[in-house]
Order: sequence, then C-alpha cells, then structure tokens
Amino acid sequence: MNSEAQQFELAAGNGWTATALPRLMRGLGAAVVVISISAFLFQGWEAGNDLQRYLMLLAQTVLLAITGLACSHLLHENKGARTFLILALAAVPVNFTIIGALLHSQLLPGMAAELPAVALWRAVDSGTTLLTGALALPILGVVTLLGFMVLARSSSKPLAFAFFGANALLLIPSRDPTLMAAVALTAVVAGAFVVGRLAGDSALRTLEGRIARTLPFIPVAILFGRNLWLHEADTFLITGGFVALFAALRTITLPLPRGANRSLLEYLSLFPAALAAFGSGHLAAELLRAGDATALAVTSLAFAALAFELSLRAVEGPVFRRLGAGALTAGLIADLLLFGGLGTALLCVVAGGAVLLYGFAARQRSLLYLGGICALAGLVYQVAELVAFFHVGSWSALAGAGVAAIVAGSLIERHGARLRARTGEWRERLAEWDR
Repeated sequence: MNSEAQQFELAAGNGWTATALPRLMRGLGAAVVVISISAFLFQGWEAGNDLQRYLMLLAQTVLLAITGLACSHLLHENKGARTFLILALAAVPVNFTIIGALLHSQLLPGMAAELPAVALWRAVDSGTTLLTGALALPILGVVTLLGFMVLARSSSKPLAFAFFGANALLLIPSRDPTLMAAVALTAVVAGAFVVGRLAGDSALRTLEGRIARTLPFIPVAILFGRNLWLHEADTFLITGGFVALFAALRTITLPLPRGANRSLLEYLSLFPAALAAFGSGHLAAELLRAGDATALAVTSLAFAALAFELSLRAVEGPVFRRLGAGALTAGLIADLLLFGGLGTALLCVVAGGAVLLYGFAARQRSLLYLGGICALAGLVYQVAELVAFFHVGSWSALAGAGVAAIVAGSLIERHGARLRARTGEWRERLAEWDR
C-alpha cells in the first residue's frame, strides 16, 4: 500500500479502509446515474419536446463514455473508468428503446395514441426521426465497442455485435405479441450461442466479464417488458419470456465455478422452467384445440426436458434428473387417472421406457424406478381397457395373450437359473448407483 493510501486509511478511522469509502462513493454515484438514465423512459417533464429530451439522454451516454476514458488516461484509475463505461453500456438499450418509440409514433400513430402518457414519445416528423436515428446509431455503436473492449478484452467484438444486434430489435415498430416473442427468442438463442462460444475466455470470469456476458440479454428483457406492460400479451409471448429467462440463467451459470452461487442460480432456474412448461402446455392446448389432458401431458414433458437439460450442466445433476423424472411420472399418471385415454397410456409407456433406459445409462436407481412405474401404469391402463371392452370378436387378442404366456413359461423353465443370476447381478449394481 502506498503512503497516500496509508494516510487516507489512518485519517478515515471508525472501520473505514482506504478502499471502502471509494467503493461506497462509486456505488452511490452509479445508483444516482442509473436513476437519471431510467427517468428518460418515463414522461412528465415540463420543458422541451421529446426529441430534445432524447438528445439529452444521448449526450449523457456519450459523456459517461468520455468520462470513463478520461478517468483511465488522466487519473489512471481503472475502477472508476470501468464503472462509467458500464453505465454508458447500460444507457444504450434505453437509447434504442426511445428511438424505437419515436419510430413507432410516426409509423403507427393510431396505436401510439393509445399508450399511457407516461410512456408516449412523439417525434415532430418522420424525417427528423430518421435523421436522429442516423446520427445516434453510429455514436451508440462506438460507445458499445469501446465499453466491451474494456470489459471483455479479446471477446469484445462478438459480444459488442451481439449486444448491438439485440438492441436493434427494439427499433422494430411492430408490437404484435407473437412476432415479438419469436424475435426475442431468436435473440436469446443467438446471444446464448455467442456467449457459449466464448466460455473459454478467462477474462469473462471476472466481475466485469460476467456483466459483459449479461448485457446482450438486457434488450430482450426490455422488449418483453415493453410488450407486457404497454401492449397486448398472449400466451406465446409470456411463455417465450420464461424460456428466455431460463436461457439467460443458463448462459450466466455455465462459466461460473462450481460452488454455492452457481448451485443457487441453478435452483432458481427451476422457476422459469416450471412457468415455461406450464405456458407450453396451455399453448399446445390452444393450438391443437385440445383439452386439459393435452395441456397436462405437454406441461409434464416440457418440464422434464428442461430439468434434464439443467441436470447436464448442474453441480447436483442427479437431483435435477430425479426431479424431472418425478414430475414426468406424476404428471402423466395424474393425466391418466383424471382424463384417461389410450393415447396417454401409450405416452406413459414410451416416456417411462425412455426414463428407464436412461436410468440404466446414468446408473441412477431412482430414474429406473420412476420410469418403470410410469411405463407400468400405462400398461395396466391398456390391459384394463382391453378387459373392460373385451367381447367375443376379440378372440385373436385372447389367443395372442395365451401364446405369449406359454412362451414366457417355457423361457423361464429353460433359462430360469441364468435369469436369477442376472437379476442378482443387477441388484448388486443397483446398490452402487446414485439414489
């Protein structure tokens, strides 16, 4: 520690250190700046028109970036410089949101007039709006690239491109919920692909790197939030939002070291997974014009699929596999008991068999048992249906069952000792598997 820092620490006293007070001041200053940037998203200002207010935001964004550079090159203080550049990057989605609102007011004036006054932005004319966008976009591009060059170093270009591309989606004038959900999900998949390709970059494991990985998903969150708050939201949009949140959490947790923080985020991922599965079931019932039986089956399958994906990368993978298999088994059996149907029974057999086979592959007894229960429930239901509706005309089915019983008896008599030995081996192996 240099002499100036030592003097500062001695003078501070009362538990303050040479780094505590500067850190607190940076945090308070950043919070104030975030509040000032957020204020641009809402109306209620008394002076100036909307275009002038937007130019004030653009000037503030540029000033934050310039101040960050000055802090680095003139004061030689990198923490403050990074703070200013992070704030400048956080202001970029707000810039795009307002430009998109100005375009929307010109291209779809009827829909814009229905918005609440607090969120309504109006441009003087379309020419002025286009000129403003043409001026702002290159400036915002430079701010974006500069910010990521500081935060992500060697990964700056792909992350800057992903961030700027996601922000460009906020300029789309349409507010159709289905289109916006499809666009946002595409952006999430593209962002997750870019961030996943950069997982080997050690610079992205720092605090600044984690922020850089998260930034490409902020415009998508704004896009979903804008439609949910100001415009019509359908099942597809809401479900897409939860899928996007699940994918974002996946992208954030993958590069984290194995530990309590990563485990916590993985468990938190179960909430958007459950809501996305519920939305998928409801959406499938709407599209297929089916009832609650289809909704419950699709919900069970979707949650099991997301839990399985989570288990492949989770610190406690077997826990999520058990949870997914348990939800699938319970959901399909409940579907079978509440609504019935040979289709559901067949689904129980197929899904249960798949879980059972994976249980063998993963050496996890609980999956073996749950898959077996699910498959057995489907088989029992089909046999019960066969007995209930059996008549003289089904003699062929009865003959087939008799033939199967005779063949099974012969196999047991001939290979009984080998089957018992093999069963004992399976039991010993099962005892060593994960519970």
